[in-house]
Amino acid sequence: MSVMQLKKNKMKHLYLGIQDDKYNFFVELIKNLNFVKIEYGEIPVAKSKKESVIANIKKGFSDKKAIDKGELKTFPIEDLFDE
Repeated sequence: MSVMQLKKNKMKHLYLGIQDDKYNFFVELIKNLNFVKIEYGEIPVAKSKKESVIANIKKGFSDKKAIDKGELKTFPIEDLFDE
């Protein structure tokens, strides 16, 4: 189940750090709770300011390419001032 599907179901998310030696026990414990959905994967770690700036610049270039290909919709900036 994707994060978007979970949001549609109005679920809250909780990210936990579990000791390695207690991880398996904890996973088995929460598997028995029918109201909990488990997603496995990596949680992004907080980046340094420099890494964040570089990631934002890369995202900007990626967005620009998507706009040029027509994959990302835009709107005139004046529309922001009309609101």
